[in-house]
Parts: sequence; structure tokens; C-alpha cells
Amino acid sequence: MPDHAFQRGDAVIWLKQAGGGFVFPVSATVVAVTPKRVTIRAEDPDEKGEGIVIRHVNRTSLQAKVQPSRAVRARRTVSRGRRPAKPPPSAADSFEVRYPHIASWVQDGWIEMGRDDCGRSFVRALDIGGLVWESDGPYASIDEALGALDAGIAAWLEEMS
Repeated sequence: MPDHAFQRGDAVIWLKQAGGGFVFPVSATVVAVTPKRVTIRAEDPDEKGEGIVIRHVNRTSLQAKVQPSRAVRARRTVSRGRRPAKPPPSAADSFEVRYPHIASWVQDGWIEMGRDDCGRSFVRALDIGGLVWESDGPYASIDEALGALDAGIAAWLEEMS
């Protein structure tokens, strides 16, 4: 959006250019505006996972972050008579409550779900050292697979402590 008049404090998306022609969207805040550049403050983690950075970027690499209006949000929740609007999930239904070990694990490791040509497992937990846990067999539901994954991560953490 080269014609957009950015102002200090504006929430923007920085379209960060990476090697190989890739572009990564990064949330940022406008710090200052000059005729040629816009100074932004962005959270752009380095290899250690840390990094609030200040960058002077071309305004063509920025997009204004558009916040949906309240009217738009309200319209989305209106039922059209087909089925009642789904109530918001309670705290007891949150992912973090149901699968605390997975929620903690993905802060530093990662999980993979789905079949691939390399293995027989459906769900796996990995970290920088490699495979930590993989499923043994088929599951009747995703919920059952996530339950097994959460228990597998818990057992591995207990074994490592």
C-alpha cells in the first residue's frame, strides 16, 4: 500500500523479504515516518527466539493492519435459522486445559500429525534432538490421538527429569 499515510502508532504488517524470494508477514508498529522510509518496531525472533527489532523499511513493504469493526463481528455471530449459534468454549474446554503437555511442548518443540511415506505413526512429538514420541496405532478420533500424544509427552518428560 504505497499510498497509505502511515502514522506513528499504526499497527502494520511488514512483508519481510527473505532469501529465495520468500516473504514473511511480521506484525509491527510504526515508530516514525520520513519521506522515504517508515521506521517500525517488530518482534522478529532470531535463532534464540528473541528479538524486538527496529527497522527502517520502504513503505511499499508495509500493509495497514485492518481491525474488523464490531458491527462486522456481530454480524458473523447472527444465526440464519439453520442452527443455533455455538456458545463460546468454556475455560474447561480450552486446548491448554485438555492437553497441557502438548500446549507446553509446542513452545520449544513441535508435533506432526498425519501419515507420511517414512513411518507408520499418525502423530509424533519432536524437538531439536529428533523424535521424542510417536503413536503406536490407529485412533478412533483426533481427540483420542491428541490424548495419547499428551500422555506420551508427559511420560517422556517424567523419564527425562
